This record gives sequence, C-alpha cells and structure tokens, in this order.
Amino acid sequence: MLDEAEIANYHEIDDAQETKTKNETSLQHGTIRGSNVSSSFNDFLLKPELVRFVMDFGFEHPSEVQRQSIPQAILGTDIVCQAKSGMGKTTVFILATLQQLKPVDGQVSVLVLCHTSNLAFSIRHEYERFCKYMSAVKVLAFVGGLPIKNHENILKNNCPHIVVGTLGRILTLARSKALNLHYVKHFIIDECDRVLEPLDMRRDIHEIFKMTPQEKQVLMFSALNKQIRPVCKEFMRYPMEIYIDDESKLTPHSLRQYYIKLHKNQKLIDLLDQLEFNQIIIFVKPVQRYYKEFKEFQKRILVATNLFRIGRADHFGTKGLALTFISDESDATILNEVQRRVEMHITESPYNIDAATYMEKR
Repeated sequence: MLDEAEIANYHEIDDAQETKTKNETSLQHGTIRGSNVSSSFNDFLLKPELVRFVMDFGFEHPSEVQRQSIPQAILGTDIVCQAKSGMGKTTVFILATLQQLKPVDGQVSVLVLCHTSNLAFSIRHEYERFCKYMSAVKVLAFVGGLPIKNHENILKNNCPHIVVGTLGRILTLARSKALNLHYVKHFIIDECDRVLEPLDMRRDIHEIFKMTPQEKQVLMFSALNKQIRPVCKEFMRYPMEIYIDDESKLTPHSLRQYYIKLHKNQKLIDLLDQLEFNQIIIFVKPVQRYYKEFKEFQKRILVATNLFRIGRADHFGTKGLALTFISDESDATILNEVQRRVEMHITESPYNIDAATYMEKR
C-alpha cells in the first residue's frame, strides 16, 4: 500500500540544477482570483494558424478562466487551475501547447493524461479541431480496452506529436519503451482531482512523471477541490495558481434570457419559425452525445441534454438568446431557485424578440 510519504515532492528535486528561466519571468508563486486579464482572443497574440481557426469558428471573448490562464500558459508557466466544469479549461491547455509547439518527427512533445476514455477521445477531438490549419501536427489518443499491439505499431511507425491517453495505457506503453517520453515539453493532467486523489493512481502519475524531462511545463486542471491543490503543486516549480470559485461567475452575461410558459403538447416549430438565429441548442432530458457537426456549423440546431446547460451557449463570449420553457409548477420552482442562486432575474419572454439584442451583426 502506498504511503503518502513515499510520493516525491518535486520542489526537492535537484534544486541546484534548476534553471530559473521560464517561470521566474512570470509571476512567481502567483495566485489569481477573478481579475480580467484579456478581453479578446486577439490579445493573446497567437500564431497565424490559431488566429485563423479562432476567426473561422467565431470565438470572440475568452471566458474568465481563459483570460487569466492563457497569457501565462503560452509563456511556459506552470499552472494549477481550479474552476467549475464548462468554463473552458480545455481550451487553455490546447491553445497554450499548440502556440508553443514545434513539431519534430518521431518525438512526443505534449502528454495529456485523463481518467476516462471518453475524456481522452474528447480532448483528442478538440486538438484536431484546433489543428485545422496546422496539418503537420499529429494527435492520437491511447486508451485501455483496445489492442495494445496496435498502439505499439502506431508509436513505432507514425509517432504523434501530441499524445492523449488514460493513465493505465500510457503507463504500460511507457514501461515497455513503446512510448518515448524523453522529449515531452508539456505535461498536462485534466480533471486532476480524479487522478491524484487515489494514492495508487498518484503513484502511477509519479512514475510517468519521472520518465519525462525535468525541464517541462506542467499544467493541471480540476474542479473546485481545495484538498488537491498542494498535491498538484508538488509536481510544479513556481506555479501560477488560478481559482475561479465565485458563484456569480456561473451566469453568462452576454446571453439574453427569458422564460416561456409552455403547454406540454405545444410544439417548437412556431417559435423556430419566428426567431432569427444562426444556431440553436435545445436542451432535453434524453441523452444525446454527438454534436460534432454542430460545432463545425454543419448543423444549425442541436438537441442536447441539460448536462451542458446554458453556459455552453456562451462558451466563447458571443451574443446569444436563452429561452427556458416552463410547463408546470415544478419547472417554475426550479427556475425561481436558479434565479436566486445566481442572483439574476429572468423575465417572461415578449411575443416578439428583437434579433439585435442577441445576434451579432455580420
């Protein structure tokens, strides 16, 4: 059984050999809480390929997490970032690593560790999306449950620059030397609280970490779990600490919100005919997981679960309209509780809604 004392504290590793170049040029031991650093993606001075992608997909205003994290992340600063789900943490490390990436054939430069296969595939897909104009960059996901021989052959014959994978499969490939981690420049753990809390998984992270170079950027992202912060910082040097824990930040302020009283048998067709829109998300209870075509603007209407919620419509700061349908007293009670919690008043929808209040001019 692994004892916590057995887990290395990386602040104690060869301090005499530390080079003080990357993190000391930024804010040492910095902690940011709620300050707005950049108001537009243009402020990040991204490479042309990423700027073109951002323009293509209409990303305008970064979220609070992105405003605070990206300027330091693209400089190579170690970052531990804690914020609620849906605030755009994945975009932070994707943009930061692609901005710094100089792909070399046969070398893995970026390693992203996840706790589930679904998350690994989702992150791989996002990387592929952001690499739209970076065709030389290869991204692959390696997860358990698939033939390991296939993964070994891929790494031998078509080694990716960016590896995303689950902890067990990455460790197995690294132990067998099929996966060479000697050139990793960016070490990332998404939802790190899920990976670092169990001591046995923390031991595996420790083993993988030691296979990577001492000089690298470490980025860790998690939900609001205060207990995991000190553990994350053990893997870093002079990390920037970013915490977004203000409940009021849950409200997407660039969205116009109304509620509509709806009879159970009433259809949405009339409303869809009436509204002007570029794209629409309809939140429903049944599970719908495939929304790739919507994100690429091949489809204009997405029916999704309420797991994603209104905040997803405001993901990159563009204007929007959110309509909440109230069909019974239970729905009304829930709406009142939501308004109380986020300190926001949602009014009943007017019959005609001015498109200028929720659509950007094109």
